[in-house]
This record gives sequence, C-alpha cells and structure tokens, in this order.
Amino acid sequence: MFPLTRLQVTSRAVLKLLHLVLVVFSLSPSRLPRPILWIRLIGWVAWYVFIWMRSVHVAKTTDCDLDCMLRHMLTVCETASHAFLVASTFIQGFRNSQEEQPGEVTIFQASDPWVAFTVLAMLAPMFGVQYMVCSNIPDSERRVWLYHLKTLPSFLALQLQIVSFISEVMEVNIRVRLAKLQLVILARELSSRWPQCKYQPDFLDRQSYRIEALKRRYNELHHLYDRINDCFGVSLLIIIIVFFADFVCNSYWLFVDVRTTSKSRVNAILVKMGFIFNVALQMSSACWHSQQSYNLVS
Repeated sequence: MFPLTRLQVTSRAVLKLLHLVLVVFSLSPSRLPRPILWIRLIGWVAWYVFIWMRSVHVAKTTDCDLDCMLRHMLTVCETASHAFLVASTFIQGFRNSQEEQPGEVTIFQASDPWVAFTVLAMLAPMFGVQYMVCSNIPDSERRVWLYHLKTLPSFLALQLQIVSFISEVMEVNIRVRLAKLQLVILARELSSRWPQCKYQPDFLDRQSYRIEALKRRYNELHHLYDRINDCFGVSLLIIIIVFFADFVCNSYWLFVDVRTTSKSRVNAILVKMGFIFNVALQMSSACWHSQQSYNLVS
C-alpha cells in the first residue's frame, strides 16, 4: 500500500469526524459496549418523553392557531422519526454485540477527497442555518425558538442520516467504477492478438485467477449494496416523508413572511429559505447518487 497523501489524510479525518457525529446522534452502533448502548437509548428516550409531554401540555392549555398546529405536527414527526432511528440503531448494535460480527456499513476508513468534499459541502449549509437560528433567538417569538430548540437534535439527526447515506453510496460507486475498469482492461487483454506472453504455460492460470478475483469483488459490492438497503431503506422512506412535510410548512411560513413588510422578518425569511434549500439539496443529492448506482450496475 502506498502512503496516503495529505489530501487523503484530511479526507479520512473528515469522514471519521462524521462517523463520530453519527455515533453521538445514535445513528451508528459503531460496536459500542452494551452499557453505553443502554445509556444512550435511555437518554434519548427521556428527552423525547419530556418533549412529547410538554407538547401535549401546551396543546391542552393554549389555543393553537394554524401556525401552532403546524409546529406541533412537525415536532412530533421529526422527534418520532429520530426516535425510530435511535431504536433501530440500538437493536442493531445490541444484535451485533451478541453475534460479534460487524452488521453496519463501515466505509469511513475511506480517504477519497471527493467523498469528503461532498460531505463538507452538505454539512456547511446545514450548520450555517442552525447558526442563524441560534443567533436570531433574541429577535424571535417564544414559541418559534422553543420549536427550534425542541426539534434541533432530531432535525440535525435526520439530515446527518441523509449525508451518511450519500457518503456510503458514493464510496461504493467508486469501488464499482474501479471494478468495471479492471474488467474492461482484462477484456481488452484477452481479446487482443496473441503476444509472446500468451504462449507461456501459466498464462491461463493467471487470467483465471484475475477473473475469480473480479467475481469475488463483484459479489462483495453486491453484498455492500444489500447492506446499504437494509441499513437505510426504511429510514430513508421516513425521512423523505418528514422532509416533504417540512418543505411544505416552511414554504407556507416563507410565503406569510414575504407578505409582511416588517424588516424584522428578513432573518426569518433567510432561515426558512435555508431550511428549504437544505431539504431540497439533500433529497436531490440522495436521488442523484442512487440513480448513479443504478446506472453503474445496470
């Protein structure tokens, strides 16, 4: 193996940092011990019980208009989706600790700069919008910043799950391209005219070994795609539904804020445009990279 370049070392550090963030948000089991899995699960369950009880209390004690009902609906959808991800990750990590076999897709040892750049390009606007939300808390209404505070961990977790899925698919696509390139090179060598090396007795044995190695690689890639579908299939469906609801609600709030001429609404307009941009970017990127996978294997 050749030593990694500085760019590859930086790329690997970025992907490892993403992996640590996924572990914090309970999106990756990462072969943690059982006590840590239980502590992490209990902590998130306590947080969600507190949010749901408070939402029910506020809904009973106050008169909710359309804006209030939309925020309660998004709070329940986002927190429930993250709770599902936390529960599925806990079950997966508990099962892995029993079987003592890696059951998660682990390609964060990769060092491809394009994957790391894509991750940074998607994380930068995501955390930028959250910074705008936190910096505008003094100028926001109480119910608005309470809504952002309650949904901040869950909404970040759902977006991080999308980013994780994209990075996984990109890395597997890179491996598929390399395997197809090796297959094309082998086909050209076998279809060319007979050079002197082809008269050697061990030539066919070497080519048979290369064909078997390519076959094993394609089987491994197929297994990787199956594991990605198992790990992200249901969660992606839930996240897309939640993102669609978030897209519609933020579009409605953006339309309402644009109609008002108050200068204090400028920050709110930028925040909602940022939410819409992030949701559209992540959904379109996930669909585009999935289509790239389909094109590569078809």
